[in-house]
Amino acid sequence: MTADGFLQSAGRLGAVVGPLIMTARQALPLLPPLTYGVILIVSSFVLPFLPETRGLPLPDTIQDLENQ
Repeated sequence: MTADGFLQSAGRLGAVVGPLIMTARQALPLLPPLTYGVILIVSSFVLPFLPETRGLPLPDTIQDLENQ
C-alpha cells in the first residue's frame, strides 16, 4: 500500500468514525478527547519513520518510480 492509499483510507475511516465518537460523548464524556489525543500521540511517533522527499525529483514514469 502506498502512502497515498493509506492516507485516503485513513481519511475515509476518520469521516466514518468521527461522528460516531462525538455521538458517544453522551454516554462516555471523556471518549472524544481521549480518542483524538491518542491519535495525535500515535501519529507523532510514526512521523519520524516516513521517508524524506524534500529535494527529490518527482518520477515521470513508472520506471523512474521503481528505481527510487
